Amino acid sequence: MIRGKGVRRMASLTSFDPPQHGGPTQAAGGFTLIELILTLLILGVVAMVGMVGFADALRGFVFTAENVRTAQKVQAALTRLNVDLVWLNIRNVTNSSATGLTYEMDTDADGTADTTTILAYDSSNQRITLNNNILLDNVTAFQARYISSTQTDPETVTSTFVNYVSDSTAYTICIELSITCQLPGSDATSPQSKTFTM
Repeated sequence: MIRGKGVRRMASLTSFDPPQHGGPTQAAGGFTLIELILTLLILGVVAMVGMVGFADALRGFVFTAENVRTAQKVQAALTRLNVDLVWLNIRNVTNSSATGLTYEMDTDADGTADTTTILAYDSSNQRITLNNNILLDNVTAFQARYISSTQTDPETVTSTFVNYVSDSTAYTICIELSITCQLPGSDATSPQSKTFTM
């Protein structure tokens, strides 16, 4: 009997016992090839849509940054002209037109003009120059308007500057400058511009 029990025990050790988790017919715990391919395909589509959105956002950022840079350049040019035309002592305007101005300044306040400044618009090169130095580029239009005053007519817009002679004659009291710049990113087929006025 002891021997029989031993044989039985030996037989149970060598016989096949199915695993506790359901046997060999249950699928292993991994992904199939189809599931992996579909997952990669979905991730690729999501990444592609994300890249298009990212590229549009980046293009918008660059366009805005270039427009801000253009506005800053125009503002710096207008500020420079404002300093000359308002704060410094202009003694005489020797030449004026709708696209330029030549004026003499008394920079050392001794009562005599000692500096001549030439402001000009070069339409062929699309730039404004100050004493033949580029003040601003990418300028598509420039206009200077001179507002004169007399005792009888408070404001008259003219195309030339009139120096002060006496209170009884008309003279220029204000200069209005209008600068139109082409915005970066625009092309010849659909130009985009902005006008700045001082």
